Amino acid sequence: MSTRLHDILASVGSAGADIPAGWAQGRATFGGLVAALMQTYLEQTVAAGRPLRSAAISFVGPAASGPISLRSELIRSGKSALQAECRALQGDQVVALLLAGFGQARESR
Repeated sequence: MSTRLHDILASVGSAGADIPAGWAQGRATFGGLVAALMQTYLEQTVAAGRPLRSAAISFVGPAASGPISLRSELIRSGKSALQAECRALQGDQVVALLLAGFGQARESR
């Protein structure tokens, strides 16, 4: 298993991803990696090519190295923007939540 960030994010699939050993401080995986995994998952499952505009992340518990399950839910989709949620789980426990807003670019004067 590669430990390069690009390769880790490229490995995100329909069920989630694997967090390699070495991406932790103490017993918890670095939050930036967990957030990037969730954002990547949302881009694959619900974002429909719209760029990320906002994100709110809650780290509920420590994410350990190994498999992490990712689940998305589309909350609302409009003409140019959408809101979605991603849950990161290990075992049956939620370890992080991401609420994200994605939106098309708009002309500005």
